[in-house]
Amino acid sequence: MEKSSKNAIIISSVLLVGGLIYYFMVKGKEKKEGGGKIGGLLGNKLTLTTGKCFYGKVGIIKSQRKKANDDFIKEGAEFEVKDTSFDGKYKVAKIYRDDNGLIDFVTPTPSFPTTECMINEEFDGKGKIIFKK
Repeated sequence: MEKSSKNAIIISSVLLVGGLIYYFMVKGKEKKEGGGKIGGLLGNKLTLTTGKCFYGKVGIIKSQRKKANDDFIKEGAEFEVKDTSFDGKYKVAKIYRDDNGLIDFVTPTPSFPTTECMINEEFDGKGKIIFKK
């Protein structure tokens, strides 16, 4: 084999390995920054940031609504709320969508305490909503 052929093979191999490493590093970082979509070993949970609480419904912060998908969020799906005064485990009773068709609010069952969740912006962008498949 000629020296130029060997060099071409070496360069191609290095670029391929480097490209694969870069791809997996970027994909892993996107998933971690993207709301924790890879939670667990089998990717069976979706973590989003809470929006405001509005008449017993918990909102999803506007910047993360594109990540909220129907694979995880559907009527009867289990979810957990953390870092709020209404922390606990709930099920989705009803889904509300914004004008773009993105999931905006969910109504939990059992209901949130109405004294905490009439119109409350205290947890807007601070709490976590963890949906499980």
